[in-house]
Amino acid sequence: MAGGYLYVLVFLEPIVVVTVLLFSLRKMTERAISIMNLVFALGAFLLTVAVIHGSRWAGSAPRPQSASAHHFIWLFLFALCWLASSVGLFFRKRLAWVGSLIGSGASASFFGACLVGIIAIFLFPNAQINQIKDFGGGGYEFAIIFSLTQFSFLFALSISLVVGLLRMYKEIFVILTDINKGT
Repeated sequence: MAGGYLYVLVFLEPIVVVTVLLFSLRKMTERAISIMNLVFALGAFLLTVAVIHGSRWAGSAPRPQSASAHHFIWLFLFALCWLASSVGLFFRKRLAWVGSLIGSGASASFFGACLVGIIAIFLFPNAQINQIKDFGGGGYEFAIIFSLTQFSFLFALSISLVVGLLRMYKEIFVILTDINKGT
């Protein structure tokens, strides 16, 4: 089992990364939020296209027959709607704001679940993880720290995107309502 320092890193690192990014990204402009939303939506769209196409990481097991491409069509449609909403957000459309908020919320939930999963794998390793640790602890520890850093960074960006979209509420809904009233 790894030393106590690794336990401290596993729990403190995501907290530190998320806190630093949230404080540094809290004063984003409306345009920066729209661009970040477009980048996240495009990433989700490209990832779902790759999954439907059958792309996988080198050395990973082939996709089971029960998980054919038509099972992933709902993820594809969700990512496509989020991508269309992120483009519509540049034109300050209300429905685009709602779609972007739902998409960025799903993104934050996904990255949060990945962080919890990584910590759970570290705390409760299965037989396969124990076999990997037998090959050498340094690579295992590096993989834990690297994956925690990567997913906590993406989680913090997703949370910042959600907070930024919530701050855009006034500009999207209140200002457009005043324009429609003629004031």
